[in-house]
Amino acid sequence: MKRIIKSIFVLFLLGFFTGTSAQLPPKVIADKYLTLASGKLDSIETSLDSIKTSVEELKGRLEATKIIRLGLSVGPRFTRVKGKEGASFVDPSISLKDSTLQLDDRDKSDFVLSAILTITPGIHLKKPTEADRRQRFFYWLFSRSTFLINLNLINITNGGKGAEFNEKIEGGLGYGISLHKNFVIGVTYERIFNRALRQNITDMQGNVIMVGGQPVTELNPDSEILFRDDNLTAYSFKFIFFY
Repeated sequence: MKRIIKSIFVLFLLGFFTGTSAQLPPKVIADKYLTLASGKLDSIETSLDSIKTSVEELKGRLEATKIIRLGLSVGPRFTRVKGKEGASFVDPSISLKDSTLQLDDRDKSDFVLSAILTITPGIHLKKPTEADRRQRFFYWLFSRSTFLINLNLINITNGGKGAEFNEKIEGGLGYGISLHKNFVIGVTYERIFNRALRQNITDMQGNVIMVGGQPVTELNPDSEILFRDDNLTAYSFKFIFFY
């Protein structure tokens, strides 16, 4: 390709010179413009090499970005409620009949939309050309193993209350397997926010709550007398998509 470009360029210069400087000997014309053409083509070749190098560098950077990617995930989450955690994870209410405190079980599962950062360190592992079944399995496993960092955005079901944006930071860490360049499945271990009744209030189940000599007829989650901040653990399955 370079030889073809050089030949065309030389012929063009020779033709141009013949039309403008016919009085000069042909050998002088040829020597002069061959020297000029050689210098110009060397410059073009250098520019092409520079462009090729830049393209290779860009390609390498684009390949590297596949190791760390940002995506969205949806999936069910299951809250762990045992012991003290179980006592705080309840749905409290005040009875309309006798103003006593009632504690009902809460749904321990919900559906969550999350932003998720994936890290797949082995994505560029070279596939073995000759390998037994065991080697092929380990290549498949290591090249697709993905570490997850998630931030929960929306509780889609939220115990039957409908979609709700998270006002507190909730998230966790996990592990996944890449099944496609734009799809990963995984599981995460998370810490989630919970606004729970204080222990001395839950101990009054079935009784009237008295505050300042007056019975409580409404449970306000913003009340620091009745409620406290709590953190629970949960496990979540993630179906991760990249855009």
